[in-house]
Formats: sequence, C-alpha cells, structure tokens
Amino acid sequence: MTTSSTSTVPSPDLDRIPELGPGVTVHEPISEHAPWVLRRGESRYYRVGKDLADLACAIDGVRSVRELARDLGGRWDPNSVHGAVADLTGAGLVADPTVDRTPSRRKARKKAGRIRFVPPMTVQFSLLDPSRLLRPGIASMGERAIRVVLALAAAISVGGLIAMTATFAAVYKTLSQPLTPTTYILVTVAVLATTAVHEFGHGLVLAHHGGRPTRMGVMLFYLTPAFFCDVSDGWRLAQPRQRVQVALAGIAVQWTVAGAAGLGSVVVGNGGLRDGLITFATLTYLAGIMNLVPLVKLDGYIALMSYLDVPNLRAKSIEDARNWTAHILFGSRRAEPSERSWSVLYGFACIAFPFYLVATALTVWSDSIMRLGWAGAALIISLFVFGGYVVGKSAVRFVRDAARNGASITRIVAAVVLAAVVAAVSLTMIRVPSTVAGGFRTDDNGTVHFVAARSVDLSAVERGDVVQLRRGGIVFHREVGTARIADPDVTSTTAPLSTLIPVTMSTPTPVDSMTLDDSTATVDSGIASIDTGTLSLGDWIASTYIKVLLHP
Repeated sequence: MTTSSTSTVPSPDLDRIPELGPGVTVHEPISEHAPWVLRRGESRYYRVGKDLADLACAIDGVRSVRELARDLGGRWDPNSVHGAVADLTGAGLVADPTVDRTPSRRKARKKAGRIRFVPPMTVQFSLLDPSRLLRPGIASMGERAIRVVLALAAAISVGGLIAMTATFAAVYKTLSQPLTPTTYILVTVAVLATTAVHEFGHGLVLAHHGGRPTRMGVMLFYLTPAFFCDVSDGWRLAQPRQRVQVALAGIAVQWTVAGAAGLGSVVVGNGGLRDGLITFATLTYLAGIMNLVPLVKLDGYIALMSYLDVPNLRAKSIEDARNWTAHILFGSRRAEPSERSWSVLYGFACIAFPFYLVATALTVWSDSIMRLGWAGAALIISLFVFGGYVVGKSAVRFVRDAARNGASITRIVAAVVLAAVVAAVSLTMIRVPSTVAGGFRTDDNGTVHFVAARSVDLSAVERGDVVQLRRGGIVFHREVGTARIADPDVTSTTAPLSTLIPVTMSTPTPVDSMTLDDSTATVDSGIASIDTGTLSLGDWIASTYIKVLLHP
C-alpha cells in the first residue's frame, strides 16, 4: 500500500488585530515630491509609498486584518493586507504578537534614555533637542542672506588656505617643533568646540530644508570625545541633493573656522598665539579632508549614500564583497548581483581602509608613542588586540555565512589552514626595519647624550651606530643632525620630558642614557632614533612591543 502526504500552507490569520510597534510614527511628506516615512524610535526611517502609509495610518490596534482591508478598499484585500502587515512586523514597525507582549519586550518599549550605546564602540549622551534652537534662526533668514553667508564662508575657507600656503615656511616650522602645554590645551579645547559647531551646521541645513534634527550631545567615538547631532530626519527630504547638503554642511563649517584661524595666524605676529592658530587651522583642515573620505561612516560616506539614494550603501557593498569572496574561495552560492557594478570593489575598499588608516597612524605616531616606554607599548598592543578581535569576529561570521550558503567544508578547512600558514610564514620571513626610539640632550659640558625610557630595550645598540637627530612636532619631524654612539654602556639618569615627546616641558623623566660623539646637531635637545638593522616581523613585534611591556 502506498501512502502520500500533501504539505499545506497555513492560511493567513485574517482575524489578527495588528498594532504599530513601540515608538513607530507615520510622517507625511514635508514637500510635494518628498516620500512618506515610517519612523521607529528616533533614528530609524523607512521610506514607503502612499498605499502602505495609508495602511500604517489605519492600523489602530482595534481593527482586524479583514476589517482593515474592508475599510481601506481600493488595492487592498485581506490577503494583501496580511502580507503587508507581515513585512511591517519583520521590520519592527508592527508589534509581533508572539514576542512584544512578553515582560522583556514591554520593558524595551520604554522611551530611550539620554545615554545610548551604538556598536561597536560609541557611547552617546543626549543633551538637547537642537530643533528648538535652529528652526527660529533659519526661518528668519531669507534666501539672499543665506547666499551671502555661504559666499563669505567660502571666501574665508579659501583665504585661510592661501594665507597658510603663502607662509608655508612658518607653518612647517611650527608643526615640526614642540609646543607649550598651554598651547596643546587651548588647541584641544578649540578642536572640541569646532566639532560642536560642525554638528550645528548639519542641523541648521536640515532645518532649512524642512527636516528636524532630533538629538544633540556628546559621545565617546572609539574612546575619543566628540559631539553628535542626529539628522536621520534627512531621509524625509524630497531630493538627494538636499541630503548631500546636510551631510557636507559640517565640513563647510569646519573649513570656515579653519580659514578664520589661518587668516588670523598671518596678522597676530610671532609667538604662542600664532603657533596655536597654525596648529589648530592645520588639524581642522585635515579633519575636514578626513571627513570627506567615503569609505568610513563619516560625512563623505553619508553624502555619497545620499547622492546615490541607497540607504546602508556601505553595509550592502561589504556584504556583496563577502559573498563574492565566499563564492570564489569556498564555492558557496552567489547572492543576486547588485545593480551597482562597482559594489564589490567599493566593499573591498571599505573593508581595507580602516586597516590602512590605523597602519598609517602607527607609522606616523608609533615612534613618538614608544618613547613613553611600557605605557606606549601597552597602548599599541591594546590596538593590536582590538584589531585582532574585530578581524576574528568578522572571519567567524564570514565562514559561518559561507557554510549556510552551501560552501564546501573541505574548501573552508583548506582556506583556513592556508591562511594560518601564510600568517606563520609572514611572521618569520618578512623583514622589517628595527629602530630604537628616544631623544637627545646636551649637558652643561657640551656632551650630547642619547636617552630613552627605561623600559626600552637597548641591547641591540652598538658602538658606532648612527643616531638620527630631529626636532619633533605634532605633524612633522625636522632633521637637525646626526651623531654616533660613542659608548653603548647605559647610565640611568633623568632628562626633560621634551626629549621624548613634542612638548616644551622640563619635567625630569627617568631615562637610560648613552654618550654620543660626532654630533652635528643644530639644537640642544630633541627626539632621536637609531637604526639597528632588520628583524623578522615576529621578532620585531616581540622586541618592540611585548618585551617593553613585560619589562617596565
């Protein structure tokens, strides 16, 4: 006897009574060609058509799916309403009856507090609703006044850059010499204040186009203090160019402030004020350039995403790059190709750029950081550990997703083994330059000494090794001469802190000292480095960072 079974598709629950999820609101178009928007919470926006917006407006927690279809009429029938409600439930816009009624979900419905954690490493503390400050100001300005302000801002930005270019010799000198602690403090305060004005720029332009900036406050962005302004309401704007203007407004404000500082540095004369203005203007111009890079979640990326009108462009492109790689390496099923032919390449660039950024920063600053001894080593090792965690977590997800998409387990294992072999060979075969970072000073007798933090390993230094002598600044290191090791025997002593980091402080700091001869230094003190040959990558990491950390 033969039996057969027929699978049945459950019939839709047409008697379900849907209700909007916690914090979900429906927003009408703010202009003629603007979209309808469903907002969840304060920063999640979903652009929808008028029919779906009508359905969302009709969902009241009282009428069932069948009744909603009857009352809406037109294109809606019970099955289409049921399907739309299911889609809205998946997006968190309609409450899930199987989840949202539990105590834990009811707790989650509470209004978000002032403090928010945004993965992976951002903590936001909301201070105010900027729309109350910005709307009256922008409403009182006519279009002609706005054009005048924009022209003036552009003139100041360009004028400051021209002024600093014309006085490049003074700019280079300032950026390649130590600064006073007071100058560092004032520049830091000015930079933080400029970030606040930067965020107001975003909010001001959004308010000008009819949007509403919702939150403004301070945050720790990867352990760095900064300000933020939530302009997610920009997705309600009708035209992509308006969202581009919102995204770039902050950079325009930054460069205007930098231009004013650059112009000021020309007229104030020599001294600490000029040094501070030059340093502040340079850092602010560079911060604006960095903000333009569209490969990380900064203003340039927001502008590109807005111009293309593709929400979550970066995340989608990274996913395309991962899917392509998994298909090539493991033979997993290829996801539907993106409409953007460049999506995979852009995704790879987004993946690689943060590593390039960190590597560049370490190349520029590692010597200065390592002059702090074990404290500098601890900081750099912490960065390595965090980077390893991020890479490992991404790799696990990559392999797991590939396996779900039908990847060959044999090919996955082979790829993992190959990656481990490549890493091991790289640690032993790649040769990197080995340097000892420290400083130099001239004693009362005119003898020049090489000095380094006591935790720095000086065992590789030999008599006759060449010592590069430099004047260290916040951006550049200027060559001021050379010398040779006269006596590799180490003497424990103290030296001014300014011999190790670019700050004019005479605070005595414990150091190990070696005597130099054949010095051609044109200044009495500064930073120094000794080239001790090459090491394998593994030995270099161990001697440069781990050994210093373990022997403070």
